[in-house]
Amino acid sequence: MKHVAMLALVLVGCLLAAVTHAQAPAQPPAAKSGLGLSNTSAQPWTGDLDGMIKRRLVRVLVPYSKTYYFVDRAVQRGISYDAGQLLEKDLNNRLKSRHLRVHVVFVPVARDKVIPALLEGQGDMAMANLTITPERPEAGRIRRSHAPQRLRDRRDRARG
Repeated sequence: MKHVAMLALVLVGCLLAAVTHAQAPAQPPAAKSGLGLSNTSAQPWTGDLDGMIKRRLVRVLVPYSKTYYFVDRAVQRGISYDAGQLLEKDLNNRLKSRHLRVHVVFVPVARDKVIPALLEGQGDMAMANLTITPERPEAGRIRRSHAPQRLRDRRDRARG
């Protein structure tokens, strides 16, 4: 009889604990302690190459495309991605900093948002197949082409 009373007392205690826990108000999320890493690629920033090297981060704005930038089975691919990887490798070779490397991060954006995002500081450079219009050179420093000058001259002569 003593064991039955003890068992009943334990069951009542468990039921009370379960009911109290189920009815407890939800606690608000705890404030950040400041130990977490901030997402520096999402913060607006404008500056030059020296600033990017100091931050160790170059953000490249790219629109999704079948050839320029796409993600295939969680692997980034495309001409823009390959060019960005070459840029990262070249920067790190020129800086000769073994462990503190500059990273190139790709930020996909809609094609019509590339230049506005660049001007707002959401990216440091853009790799997109965009044409030059009268409005775009005024928006920022836009280079015609990465092709050598002699190839551009040959193209211009062919156009007549």
